[in-house]
Order: sequence, then C-alpha cells, then structure tokens
Amino acid sequence: MRKRSPFFFIIGIAVLLASQPLAAKDIIKNYSNWQELQACKKLLDDPSPAVECNIRISGDDVVKSLSFDVEKGKQRWAEMVGLKSPDLVGKIAPEIKPGRYTLEDKDNLPFDKLMPRMFYERFDEPGGQGKNFAANFTEFEVVPTRQYWMHLSVAEASIKNEGKAKLDEQGYMLYDTYEGGLPFPKPSGAQKGWQVLYNYIESYTYFQGEDYLSQTAAFGVDSRFKIDRYSKGDYYLMRLFQRLLREPKGAWYDDRAQKQGEKQVVYYEAFEPRDLYGNAYTLSKRVDPDEMDNFLLYTPLTRRIRKMSSSDRQDQAIGLDYAYDDVNHLDQKLTPKAYPYKARVLEEREFLVPMYSLTGDEYFDSEAKFLWRNLKFERRPMYVLEMEQLDSTYIYSKRIYYVDKETLIILGGEYYDQKGRLWRAYNVLYGVSPEIGIFWWMAASYFDHLDVHSGLEQNFTTLSLEADREEFGAKRLLRGRK
Repeated sequence: MRKRSPFFFIIGIAVLLASQPLAAKDIIKNYSNWQELQACKKLLDDPSPAVECNIRISGDDVVKSLSFDVEKGKQRWAEMVGLKSPDLVGKIAPEIKPGRYTLEDKDNLPFDKLMPRMFYERFDEPGGQGKNFAANFTEFEVVPTRQYWMHLSVAEASIKNEGKAKLDEQGYMLYDTYEGGLPFPKPSGAQKGWQVLYNYIESYTYFQGEDYLSQTAAFGVDSRFKIDRYSKGDYYLMRLFQRLLREPKGAWYDDRAQKQGEKQVVYYEAFEPRDLYGNAYTLSKRVDPDEMDNFLLYTPLTRRIRKMSSSDRQDQAIGLDYAYDDVNHLDQKLTPKAYPYKARVLEEREFLVPMYSLTGDEYFDSEAKFLWRNLKFERRPMYVLEMEQLDSTYIYSKRIYYVDKETLIILGGEYYDQKGRLWRAYNVLYGVSPEIGIFWWMAASYFDHLDVHSGLEQNFTTLSLEADREEFGAKRLLRGRK
C-alpha cells in the first residue's frame, strides 16, 4: 500500500488584486493588503461588480496591450472552432426561455432535462437535496446564449497550426508537434476525448492571461452551514512554452525554460491562518509526458524542502475539498507511466449552466446558509467528457467533465472513488472581458459528497505583472516572508 503524505499548507488557486498595479516580484515580496482588496469586493455578501474592478486594477497599459479588433476576433474564433453557440441550442426543453425563475418553477418546467445534475440538485433551498451543501440557489435569470471568444492571437495561432499537433496511440500529446494555440480546435475521430482534454490543458493559461498573480480566500462550510476552515494565499503562474499574449512571445520564455523543457511555473504561499503562515510550494510543469513535474514543498514546521511525488499529489489540501491533482480542474501529470487514463466523449448536447459573468456581481450569502445570489444561467453547447482511470490504486476511478464546445473551458467536474461513488464535485464561475479575450476566475464551489462538506472560494485578479524567474524556485522557498 502506498504511503500518504501529511499536509502542512493550503493550496490557493486563482487570483490577486491590488489597488495599484505592482510588479510580480514586488507583490511576492511585500504582499497585498486585504483591506484594499475588500474595498473592491468583500469576500462574502457583496454584490459589487468584480469584473470591472479587475480591469481597473490591471491598469490601462495592460488592457491596451491585450486589446484587439473584437469583430475580427469573433469571426476568427468562430472559424477556428467551426461553430457559434447560439446556433446549437434551444432544442432541449424549449419552453425554458430567457427570464427569471424561482423554486416555484422547478416542478412545472423540465429543468432536470436541461441542467447537469451538479446544478439541478442545487436548485433548491439549502439542504433541500438531502445533503447540507453550501452554494445552493433558489432563483436565477436565464439569459440568451452568447458567442464567446478568447484572444485573437490564440485564434490565429490555432488556425495557423491546425493539423500539426499529434497524439500517440494511447492518446497522449506528442509535444514536439505542438506549436501553440488550441492543438485540436475541431475535435474529431477516435481520439476526440483526448483532443477535447488537451484543448483545455493548453488554453487555460491563455484565457486567464498567460501570466497572472492571484489571491484567494477559501472557506470550508460544514454540514451545519458553519465556517470551519478559512485560508488566504498568493498564487502565481507563468506560461513558459508557446507564448502568444505577453512578452517574450515565442516557443520558449527563455533559454532556461527550453533547456529544462519547462511548460509553466507556479509559486504559492499561504499567509492565513497563522499556523499555516509561510507554507509554500513551487511547481515546474514539464513538456515531456515521460518527465515528471518538479513539485517542491516547504513547511516552516519542519524547515525542510520536500519533493512531492505523483502519489503525494492525490492528498486532500487542508481546508479544500479536492486534491492537488484537481487544481484548475486537472493539474495531474498526464503520462502513460503513472496513473494512465482513457478519455472519451460521452455526450454532445446543450446544458443550462451559470454563464460567464459580464459583471462579477454574484456572491455567497452567509446570512442565508451560503446561497449563491445574482446567478445568471445560459444554454451552452457542451461535451460530457469521461476520463477513466486505468490504475486501481489512484484515488478516483473516473472523472466526468462538462466542457464548453465553443470556449473549450471546463465549467464543472465530478470525481468518483474506486467504488464508483460520487466523491467530489467542483465548478468555477468565470467572469469575462470580451474586449481583451480574458476569462477571470471569479469564484468556485466544491463539495465532498461522502463527508458532506463544502468549500467556497472568492478570487481577485491582476494581470499587471513583471515576472522575476528567480522568485519561483527552491531558493525562494527557503527565504521565507519579507
């Protein structure tokens, strides 16, 4: 039996906000002031529009550098993916039209046919589904389906390189054939599931701005609707391979990235609560599927740097209801040598799901057992993607993802244990700024169906970054907080 590692820190995912743009190296050294962040939007109970705030905080220079001809961007994106989402919806439960709906409508209209289970069951009073989970909702607005797109440079690169990227016989990416953008913009054939999966894996750094610094507050909510865990942390990600949006653009960020085959690098540090202060990790993701990622963890308690193995990454992060491998929906190293998968598309159909928010005024209501307020839903054409785990020693037997066909973004996932029971579920609410093709990670909710526990995240974002590579290595872990 493999050994499981103890946990000493909380993983943070998503997004940093500051009252004025700062260099990434300065933020990492000095950290941001949460009073400044909460002047924009409080962590709970606040309907302030965070998308507008994210744009303002990122700064005019950054927004200008990411601007493009929007009409051309829309056209090229539709050409690339071969569809426009408004053309593919409206056939299932057509009686559910744009408008406002409450629980009184649930029994009279076939929402069960149109919503994924992970949302349909939460369309209820808190605990109404038989389990006391946070982030239920009792009312929402259905809005007309919109066309969405990422940055024009992503569309252009995807069109230019279409047909170049290849998968091996088992479905794993042959990265020496990938030259940037979405590798498989029109998924098809026997390996369609793998193509959908790699589109998301390669796009999630693009649609979040390629380089970003993030700060998040995470709340654990028990089955009595009481907050039992709380954390804050800083998270920074830099894309190093096939860069399209930010300088330096090109195949590699620098000679070091090329020499080491680094795809992206991450630095994270927890700073609340006090007993987790200073716990940190760095993660260097490698292009080669046969070369394991370099994941280094530092804990002040032991004053040691520890290299995390692929089995260690299956452990649950303290205060969060998912494993390290579940970060960004799927942060697991995909390789045929460790915990291999089969991937396949189970369905292609429309679903009614929370829309990409144009405002970011959604919030969790702590006075009403953490109901999710101000939600807007939209019909989206989607893939239902199954990843079947082929190694019975892994924590999950399979993952089920709901993937938007137009944006290729995973909006939600369900994870099943080795007995076939639904164990965890996880969804993200994205904001969107169409004029720069950025999708902001606004909030997330995740659930442990076996222990009946919920997790909520409220995130803040800035794209005003001047990265210092030396801030994301082993030396940084030992220096401690400034």
